[in-house]
Amino acid sequence: MSTPFHNTVHLYPIKNEDSNRTVVFLNQTGLTKADLENRLIEPDPAVPNGMRLLSDGAKITRRVARLEIFERRGPGNAGLATAQFQFTDLVPILAGDPLAVGDTPVGGGNGFVKKGVADETAPWVAEIVTLKGKKYAAIVKL
Repeated sequence: MSTPFHNTVHLYPIKNEDSNRTVVFLNQTGLTKADLENRLIEPDPAVPNGMRLLSDGAKITRRVARLEIFERRGPGNAGLATAQFQFTDLVPILAGDPLAVGDTPVGGGNGFVKKGVADETAPWVAEIVTLKGKKYAAIVKL
């Protein structure tokens, strides 16, 4: 039997481009690229075609997206945000939260996630990764 060339599998870099859906939204709240990129967003009913950072305790549903790209362009440098609606990518965990592999994540406020009540029908955490001292969750959302 041959020796495996690796023994670690990461879920977070896997993307199914046929399955992922991207949509462009307006950012009229003045949030910057650092405030938004790679965080979770939800619809903002106060703004046409608007999104806001996922609120504290919000469930991660089909309406929640991971923000992929933030650009400042157009009249008055309006912010445009491209969101990915199905994802298995990294999202930031609220500092100090005990979210673990297998847990059901919910909004932790400001686009972060935290541990929620177990729900077999909701997205789950496949992996926890620490990058540059910050913890991220690889969330599987079907």
